[in-house]
Amino acid sequence: MPRTDWNLRTLQEELLQEFLLGLCLACIPSYLISISRIPVTGFRWFYIANLLLVLAVFFLWATKSAFSYTTRVLFLLTLMWAAILIPASKLGLLAESRVFVVTFSFTAILFLPLRWGIVLISLMSLSIVGLGFAATQRWLTFSIRSETYSYNLAPWLNHIATLVSFSALLAYIGWRMVMKVHLHTVRSQKLARRLSHITEQVPGEILQLTLSSGGGWSFDYINSPKQTLLGRTAKEFENKAQLFFESIHKDDRERVREGLHRATQNMTLWEDEFRIVDPLDGEQWYFGTSTSEQLNNEEIALYGYFLNITEKKMLINVKNEFLTTVSHELRTPLTSIKGSLQLLNSGLVQKEKAQHLLHIAEKNSKRLLLLINDLLDSEKYNSGDFSLQMKPTKVAPFLTSCVEENQAYAREHKVSIELGECSNTTIDIDVQRMKQVMANLLSNACKFSPEGEKVLVSAYLTEDNCLKIAVEDRGNGIPSKFHSKIFERFSQAEDYAKRTTKGTGLGLSIAKTIVGLHGGELTFESSPGVGTTFYVELRTHKAT
Repeated sequence: MPRTDWNLRTLQEELLQEFLLGLCLACIPSYLISISRIPVTGFRWFYIANLLLVLAVFFLWATKSAFSYTTRVLFLLTLMWAAILIPASKLGLLAESRVFVVTFSFTAILFLPLRWGIVLISLMSLSIVGLGFAATQRWLTFSIRSETYSYNLAPWLNHIATLVSFSALLAYIGWRMVMKVHLHTVRSQKLARRLSHITEQVPGEILQLTLSSGGGWSFDYINSPKQTLLGRTAKEFENKAQLFFESIHKDDRERVREGLHRATQNMTLWEDEFRIVDPLDGEQWYFGTSTSEQLNNEEIALYGYFLNITEKKMLINVKNEFLTTVSHELRTPLTSIKGSLQLLNSGLVQKEKAQHLLHIAEKNSKRLLLLINDLLDSEKYNSGDFSLQMKPTKVAPFLTSCVEENQAYAREHKVSIELGECSNTTIDIDVQRMKQVMANLLSNACKFSPEGEKVLVSAYLTEDNCLKIAVEDRGNGIPSKFHSKIFERFSQAEDYAKRTTKGTGLGLSIAKTIVGLHGGELTFESSPGVGTTFYVELRTHKAT
């Protein structure tokens, strides 16, 4: 897994350890060859000093955890400085100090901040200038002649070994540095792509909103490159926070601004729910949250996300409407039953009146039982906790039975049910469940038909050999604005007509579910002032 804590100091510390080991390996052959110069130069005490310098470098490499990074770098540069000045002060220009000068400069720039590196390189250069000035003033004594030194093999071998080993060391460290940076770049790009893929799947907009020192807002980052707020891409919102604030509903805009400013001033969590006016999708509800962070340039960054909660808000409204409707539908018959029983229990009601109160209690008990059964059926269908008992069924006898079973209900509403054209096709159905569908359609047709009218039931085959059962009434029709909600739970067209007819509002929802489970479809046609026709379309078993 790629490292996530990688930074420049990490790279410098890794390279420093390798550089120290490389110096040890480069100095050892150079020092051994330099010993071979003794016949030419004679024994010099600085050879002992050079050995101590090599041992000191090895000590730095071996004691990585004993000293801080900066201490080790400064100690190394001090050793190099000594390796430059000590031989030069004894051998003058014959010393191999130029290689150490280059190595010193490389080390200072690579392992220290640029300002420190420049200062140390300048001081080192001044020390060499001072040494050269001392030599020209003959304050230093050089006892070795250039001709003697140059015509001997050992100095040449030492020169070649020093150049090759230190050049290889510097080249290796440079290559390692480039490869480490490249490897880190590749890992960072992979990590960035991975995070980008992850954030694109998050159901919301992950963002960084920045408040400048001048008080202006800007989106420095939004995760999704796809269509987002206001149907615009995330790129369009970058550095255009004003566009976002202008899209907030006018009643919420100032509250959101004040909340964001308060969060940046107190460096606290910000949370709010607000509306976005989207020209494509209309008014949308969003939840926003963020945490604040003070940046180095006196700006304040807010890291957080926006989440579209419009559907959640709608579900909450549906839940509230559900509870309101259920409580109303339960309370109304219970109140009626309670009142009737209280009057009967008082003993002050005459026999005729008592019979009427018992009839009211029975009627409302049935209504209450219907509501409870519908609630249980609706929940059972939604949870999938049921099974259909399918069997081949003749259409004509089935519809005849449905009409007969609902005639009493029709008479209560002073209408009649007639069976018209009827195909005698065989279909595979769960008889009891489909009777529940027909009872719901027929009861609705009876309730909404004017007195004296007829509800017509028919069944015929379509061109694609499907059976279509039609239940037609002559009522006022279903308002067009209610068409999209007709099959929703607790939806009743009479909500728009002050609930002049009674019902649970679950029947059509249950009926559509049952028909769907049969592989069929429940649809309707309605014309204001003319009436409504519901169609149950099912696959046929066989034609007879």
